[in-house]
Amino acid sequence: MKNIIGIEKINYNIMKIEIIETVEKTKIIDADLPYYYRHLLDNCTIYGKIEETKRTTIDVYDSEQKFEMEVKYHYSIKNSGLSSYFAEEHKSSEKEYIEAREKAKKFLENEI
Repeated sequence: MKNIIGIEKINYNIMKIEIIETVEKTKIIDADLPYYYRHLLDNCTIYGKIEETKRTTIDVYDSEQKFEMEVKYHYSIKNSGLSSYFAEEHKSSEKEYIEAREKAKKFLENEI
């Protein structure tokens, strides 16, 4: 992927163009399953649990007046795009996942 950062015109036909190239790097890690992750977005936080063939997510919106839960089945962590959640920035814990689940459960019980 190339991003053009700046252009400086030298004369009529010649320009200096600064390009930043990003190089993809593959890293192989050992991960225990189930694996817990957290993805911070502008208006919500997604807590997830990845298992060998299943992913469960709990979206907790900032107001804590809206929750979304989803279970999806997959045949491959790599091919389903889930491997990006194994980066250190998304690492979470079972405790955080359970806390999010309990908030959603309590909200649902109070609304029914």
